[in-house]
Amino acid sequence: MPYYPYFAVVAWTGMRCGEISALTWSDIDFAGGWIHVRRNVSVVTSGGGKESRYLIGTPKTEKAVRDVPLHPEAEKALRMQKEL
Repeated sequence: MPYYPYFAVVAWTGMRCGEISALTWSDIDFAGGWIHVRRNVSVVTSGGGKESRYLIGTPKTEKAVRDVPLHPEAEKALRMQKEL
């Protein structure tokens, strides 16, 4: 189930797909029980939609930079992903 960790984090945290895609392991505080949201992945298209680039940057608003509680099921899924 290669996609299970991704969708489990979406379901159990309410984080946006771009936020989850930009996570690094240093953003996950297993001991404290938090996920630190500091970055976001955005898709930039050009050439009339024929070319796409993915950019990692800061979220659009200050409120999007936050700490999200790490639900036990999301933690389990992230630990599973880390072992791969």
